[in-house]
Amino acid sequence: MRSSGNLFLSCAGVVLVGWLSSGCVQNAHSLEVQARRDLQELRETLIARRAAEAEASTDAPAEETEEAALPEDGEPGARREPTPPPTEARPDGSSPAPEPAIPADMPELERVEEEPATLELGGRVLAVGTGLPVQTDTPLVVLASPAGGDAGTSAFVDGEMESVELELGDGDGSEAGFAITSPGRPVTFVNRGEICHSYFSTSPSNEFDLGLLNPGEARTLVLQHPGSVQVYCSLHAGKQVSLVVAPTPHYAKVAEDGGFTLEGLAPGSYDLEVWGDDLRSRRVRAEVPQPAGEEIRISVGPGLPEGSE
Repeated sequence: MRSSGNLFLSCAGVVLVGWLSSGCVQNAHSLEVQARRDLQELRETLIARRAAEAEASTDAPAEETEEAALPEDGEPGARREPTPPPTEARPDGSSPAPEPAIPADMPELERVEEEPATLELGGRVLAVGTGLPVQTDTPLVVLASPAGGDAGTSAFVDGEMESVELELGDGDGSEAGFAITSPGRPVTFVNRGEICHSYFSTSPSNEFDLGLLNPGEARTLVLQHPGSVQVYCSLHAGKQVSLVVAPTPHYAKVAEDGGFTLEGLAPGSYDLEVWGDDLRSRRVRAEVPQPAGEEIRISVGPGLPEGSE
């Protein structure tokens, strides 16, 4: 590029000297017109030369790339090994230790996949001393918690926060309703009767008073503590509903014949216990998967001491 500029200046100087030395210059105006024409021709020549040089320079990287692809000995078809990045020195001037190389014969680790929580655990709940199914006004609930834990103090909060709805009528309390919920899950009481009701509970840690509910009216509350909750009506005699606030996601209602089935369990050890209004059970240890032919039996009775069978 610099040589082209010098050439332009040299040519322009020669032209001007020739004009000054000739005797055929008529006047200054003619000299200026001729000079402009000659300079324009030189400018166009310079522009064409610069374009040719630029076009030639675009072919140079391709040639350099082809040369770089050849090894040092010039043998075609081989690739050079990439140059490792420079190692940064530590503040004290020493070089960091190189990363350990992975042995070529090192076996790949097997991927351990967790077994899905789809297993079941079944058994029977029997009255202590008789070995017969327990006769109660409200159902019993079997709770399963990981071995070594305490289901009564678990911090489990149900992920499904949809409200548990209890529809209560004008019964005399001889047939109480029943429901299972979890700590923090809303419970909605709906008065489906034709008269007013006023529901309350004095159960420890879950006391409440909903006040007067007119026919068709509903009221929602949240029970935060695990346990059994008995609900009464201050306007009518008898218990209206029994609630079990389960501290674990693994629970099952006991059938009339004492049978129960816990579902959705993962492999492991579990402690089982039974909750009821006035009945208690000792904790029973069970393994999942359940051995074939094994039936778990849990004895319940009033005032049973705490502990494991």
